Amino acid sequence: MRMRESNMEERWRERVRDLEGSFTVSRFPEGLHVVLLILYTPLGLFLAFLRTCMSLQVLLLLYIFPEGMLKRFLLRLAFGVLGIIVTADLSNKECNTKLFVGNRLSHLDGLALHLALDCTTVSTGGKGGSLFNHQVLKSESDEDLSAEGKELPEFDENCSVADFTPYAIQPEVMPTNGTCILLPFRDWPFTLDSTVQPLVLTATRPFGTQITTVDSSMMWDLFWMVFSPITFFHVRVLPPVEKGAHQSRNDFKQEVQEKMAEELELKVAAVEPEEVCRWLKGMQHFIRGHFV
Repeated sequence: MRMRESNMEERWRERVRDLEGSFTVSRFPEGLHVVLLILYTPLGLFLAFLRTCMSLQVLLLLYIFPEGMLKRFLLRLAFGVLGIIVTADLSNKECNTKLFVGNRLSHLDGLALHLALDCTTVSTGGKGGSLFNHQVLKSESDEDLSAEGKELPEFDENCSVADFTPYAIQPEVMPTNGTCILLPFRDWPFTLDSTVQPLVLTATRPFGTQITTVDSSMMWDLFWMVFSPITFFHVRVLPPVEKGAHQSRNDFKQEVQEKMAEELELKVAAVEPEEVCRWLKGMQHFIRGHFV
């Protein structure tokens, strides 16, 4: 019995080996970048304070003004105040796309996606929210999320919507540093529509500071965003992928994921979402030793 359990444990460790290096534990850089960051810190703290005060004023205006060109201008102004520069390659974007699927880099990816695509982002488990178009789904399991998602007007077969806002969903179980692998995708987004348009998201920042860490929160990510001189996001939309008549949901999901991995020059992790959570739980004793 012990031999069998030992063999199962060894096979599991072999499967999750790809996860090593995919998550950033410490946000701080190494080498010369550390010196530059220390010298920049007084200015960074001043910028963080100034940007926070200015952003509060802009956000108040966002609540007052209705949707339109003026609000779009204020949005871009708010992003500029926060030091966020978003560029996008939309040459493959289809006007009738209802569902975009992208990779995850941080808790603030939705800001870049909204500005680039004017889309509605999605969170699950009844958590999350945004000042911009955002849909909170209360369910957590793939089956329940699929049912809840199909009740949205854009994906309801019994409802015809002429003027719709596309949804952007990031089906990876959590953010990665985007340098090694794509985490396994959850199934439920691929049940909503037969056509999905993949997108890839990349982000960079001066001084070598990381966009997020494995146990970071939205507030920590936001602090480092206003502290840093600038954060660059780039969104590239890939050609749409249509589900074949006899193609299974899993094959459809894998096809989308492989196209994204190829564009990012990454490989797809051969693990299940539950194995990622198990591996991270086992790493908590190491993660807690780092300040993020």
